[in-house]
Amino acid sequence: METLCGIAVFLLCLTGVAPTPVLQQPLSTSVPKGGTAALSCRVEHLNIGDYGGAWYRQRGAQGPEWVLVHWASGSIDRAKGITERYLPSRDTETNSYVLTINSIAEADTGAYYCAVTYNNQLHFGTGVQLLIPSRQLSAPIVHLHPPPADQLTHDNVTLSCLADGFYPGYVRARWTLDDREAESELCASAVEVSQAKDGSYSWSGYLTLPTGQWDAHSRYSCQLQHESSPEPIVSTIEREACELQ
Repeated sequence: METLCGIAVFLLCLTGVAPTPVLQQPLSTSVPKGGTAALSCRVEHLNIGDYGGAWYRQRGAQGPEWVLVHWASGSIDRAKGITERYLPSRDTETNSYVLTINSIAEADTGAYYCAVTYNNQLHFGTGVQLLIPSRQLSAPIVHLHPPPADQLTHDNVTLSCLADGFYPGYVRARWTLDDREAESELCASAVEVSQAKDGSYSWSGYLTLPTGQWDAHSRYSCQLQHESSPEPIVSTIEREACELQ
């Protein structure tokens, strides 16, 4: 994957075409009713001071709705019903658009997506869930399990990453092979999420890859991003240690 990215950057330099902007948002943010939320959107490959930043919201099964846009000039256009409780700004140190929402109410909860128009295309962020928490935040306990021994003679093997006991129920997974992100062209992944009676969540992630890829690497990691921790929560296995068991 790093090689492909390097080629892409090289070609962009040759052609003079700027790379596509990337908009990154945290998974979720939990704010008590009546509190204040600051939703951030960090932008790469684009100077936020030169472009207007827009925000969209999606609540439940409804379609996304436009909230507002903060133009490069500093002016603000808001959708009907969006009051000055919704205040956009820019953080130039981190090159981020920020949407601050005051006096949080149930109607404010949902997924918020930042967006920017570049080269006549609208580019969206990954989305952040704004929640009013119903219990205390708790971090996931993560366990990565190697493929069963009888799979090693098959064409493909599957690693299982299991996490439980966390709240809220939003996690983002990253798989690495020898500390490099697994290439989607070689691997297939699947996830399942469920909620326990105590309100906490469980997550199951599965990575299937050719047996040759399992044999070609020695260190495997499942990394989970969650609101409760500023750093990913990681579980790692060593192939040689697994084969000795």
